[in-house]
Amino acid sequence: MNKKDKAQKILTYLGSNGEDWIAADCSPSGKIAYIVNGIQRKIYTYTDCNLTDSSRVVAQAVIDADFDYGNCKNILKDEQDEKCVLKNWIIS
Repeated sequence: MNKKDKAQKILTYLGSNGEDWIAADCSPSGKIAYIVNGIQRKIYTYTDCNLTDSSRVVAQAVIDADFDYGNCKNILKDEQDEKCVLKNWIIS
């Protein structure tokens, strides 16, 4: 999958749905930069990271900046749920 396709999949997963709160810049070498309205700095993910991890990095940055855009809260809630299940599985 090329960078542009990967960026589009991540934008879709984040819930951009054509809204203008987030955009992707595929020009940095080895990275994808995400530009989020209201956040001064770009959020970078490495192109060799999987879709889930990349989405979580962006979602975490959005939530840390006190925004409630797209699916960001749900993405982080799902991650917490996965950690709880894994923790309970390890303890059992």
